[in-house]
This record gives sequence, structure tokens and C-alpha cells, in this order.
Amino acid sequence: MLGAAAVVIGYATAPSSKQIVPAATARAPSPALVYGTVQSRDNSVLRLTTPAGPRDLKVTAGTVFERLEPATLVGMSVGDWINVGAVPNKQTLFAMTGVVVISPDRLQGGR
Repeated sequence: MLGAAAVVIGYATAPSSKQIVPAATARAPSPALVYGTVQSRDNSVLRLTTPAGPRDLKVTAGTVFERLEPATLVGMSVGDWINVGAVPNKQTLFAMTGVVVISPDRLQGGR
């Protein structure tokens, strides 16, 4: 009992020390989704016409280009990554309008 009282007294009378909290770091900006029609291109810049107006996109040696090609359900395999486009629908919540199929070997960083 004497030990417990000593701990409580020691805790209550101990000098307070300020805890140093590291400064908050700014979050990295989220990647932007940009879409539009290519108006011109050169070795390092694609110029697009977008709904928000013209937009220049810088192309680097590490830029990955992909082309969508027609596919079917039969061509999908277990392990494929898909992106689905859909619109609101009263009967099913969403009605799929398109599916993009990406095979695992084509994913950056693997998934």
C-alpha cells in the first residue's frame, strides 16, 4: 500500500514535460484524371482539348502508354484486374456500361 501511495505522489508531483509532436506534413496531391482529345504532340508534350479547355501534358521516359482493344467475357482470366464504368439504374443500383480488363503482367507494381 505504501508503494502504491508513493507511485501516486511521485506521479502527481513530477514535473510535466512537454511532448514534442512532429509537424504535420502536407499530403501529396492526388493524381488527377485528365481526359480529352489529342490536338497535337511532340517528343515531350501532348496537347489535349478537354471539357475544361486546352491542357498540355508532359511526357517523360517513364510515361506508360496503353491502348484499349475490344475484349469479351470469354477472354477474361482469373487474376485479371478490371475497371468498371457504370451509370445509376433504379433496378440494379448501377448498370455497367464498360469493363476494362488488365492482365496481371501489365499492372505496374503488380497487384
